[in-house]
Amino acid sequence: MVSPSQKPSVSNNMAAPGRHVGHYIQRNSRVLLNNFEQLWSHRNFGWTSALRQQAAEANKEPTDTIVIPRKKTWSKEAVLEALSSTVGRDPTAYPYNFQDDPFLSPRTVNEFKLYSLSKESGRSAAKFFINNNPKYFTTDFAEPHIPCLMPETVSLLLEDVSEEALKERVRLRKVTAAVEMYDQLLQSGTAVSMDTTYDLLDLICLYCDRDPVEEGVPQSEDMEEPGEEVKQGQGTPRRASDFMKFSWKENNNAERIFNLLPERDTRCYSALIRGMVMHGAHAKAFSIYTDLLNNRLT
Repeated sequence: MVSPSQKPSVSNNMAAPGRHVGHYIQRNSRVLLNNFEQLWSHRNFGWTSALRQQAAEANKEPTDTIVIPRKKTWSKEAVLEALSSTVGRDPTAYPYNFQDDPFLSPRTVNEFKLYSLSKESGRSAAKFFINNNPKYFTTDFAEPHIPCLMPETVSLLLEDVSEEALKERVRLRKVTAAVEMYDQLLQSGTAVSMDTTYDLLDLICLYCDRDPVEEGVPQSEDMEEPGEEVKQGQGTPRRASDFMKFSWKENNNAERIFNLLPERDTRCYSALIRGMVMHGAHAKAFSIYTDLLNNRLT
């Protein structure tokens, strides 16, 4: 039996550990509370700075404009160009114009020559048929457009007096009509550009101030047949220039237009000299060449 006098000591001994536990909890709770307050303040500061930065960026006017690139368009020959840039030509293969049939490919020099002439003859015959029957070739199947596969426009479409009409006649090699249109433009006081005038001068000098000779057209009196110089061996193809030549006439339209030019440069001198040399006026061509050197145009 425990006496009543011993009971308070037991209670005191039991209360001591509880007091220590209470002090420990109170001290740790203060540390946790301080750490929590510091963490909360740092987080609030981080959120506030981030929000302020976002608000500042939103209020700031955009200085750099975003440019969206346009759609990339490729040409019709893009695939062929890519293949050509990556795959080289086989140096051991036949030339492209001899690759129709390996069995019929030429082997000797004479076969190569005959093959080339035959192919060119067939191409010329096809072109002649297309140009004489353009109504049968109105649909263009080629993409992109290939002008040499379509009939040539040989009729004049522009009849009004204008520089565009003059360009059309030069493009169609209508020498007489082009000279008449040029004279009409000068008479009406319309200025003709120098490029168009140079193109007209080139055309006149090339064909010796005459319309080009077409097949089936009889020779005129101005055409001269060359003598022994044009005789060639049997079987050798002859050109039209071998059978007929035009003689350069004094003060023709080429010289007249050349003298009317306000400014003369090397292009007009070159056209006139080439035309004179081509059509037999060698002395006149040398005189023009001397004039070119005296004017210090090179």
